[in-house]
Amino acid sequence: MSRCTITTMALVVLVLALAPLPLRAQSAWLPAADGRTIWLEALRPDMEDAGFATSVWQVGARFPVRRGMALVAEFPFAHGDFDLDASDETGATGLGNPYLGLEFGPEGGCTRGEIGARAPLASDDNLGVFTGFLGDFVDRAEAFAPDILPVTLGVVHGCPAGPSGWSARFRGAGSVWVPVDDGEVEVMALYGVQAWYEQGLVFGAGVTGRAILTEEGGLGERTVHQAGGVLGYDFGAARPVLELRVPLDGDLRDEMPYTLGLGVVIRR
Repeated sequence: MSRCTITTMALVVLVLALAPLPLRAQSAWLPAADGRTIWLEALRPDMEDAGFATSVWQVGARFPVRRGMALVAEFPFAHGDFDLDASDETGATGLGNPYLGLEFGPEGGCTRGEIGARAPLASDDNLGVFTGFLGDFVDRAEAFAPDILPVTLGVVHGCPAGPSGWSARFRGAGSVWVPVDDGEVEVMALYGVQAWYEQGLVFGAGVTGRAILTEEGGLGERTVHQAGGVLGYDFGAARPVLELRVPLDGDLRDEMPYTLGLGVVIRR
């Protein structure tokens, strides 16, 4: 039995163990919200020769379907606008892999779980798709990885903010990349820890990471991390925020020193 098969089986066992727990497909850098929710997130990665229009977009929604269960959907797309030559400016918009999943857990509870998959629609020769893959690699590479069907299951633990306004959020998830053509199954772990303040003013800070479990090499070669911060305001029905993310790994930081973002979560 191959190492990849053993790792995949271990992840399946973990998934079955965690399935009764009540992950949000929603970005880790947006304020959490219950009920019927829609969100929009726009990222501007700082990449060499990138034009102003270079950006990564995620539009999503959460719809409760019964007590303790909600349907979650997300639509990713990105635009790459690069001046690759002094006389030749190149730009393209690409569709990512749309997400559909189920979220489990009581409204207002501390622990949520989600299982879902993305349709393999991302092209392998589109500049916009490449921009999205690199621009949001740590948290949502699945949204723009070409020629794969990603299946993700995970858990987020974070109780609603108390009287002090402070709360903590912990995330752990497994992601299985199933190739649609030739290739090997890849298994990854996603994780993160954040502190949040939500009392009128919205503030969040923390670290998120990704580990490739099926690759050879040391831990440093198979993991990538980023630190980030969020600042916004809670207007009741809407929570707009500004984002800043900084890669903590040298190779990724050389390609993309930082990413700026705008996001809004609307509760209906």
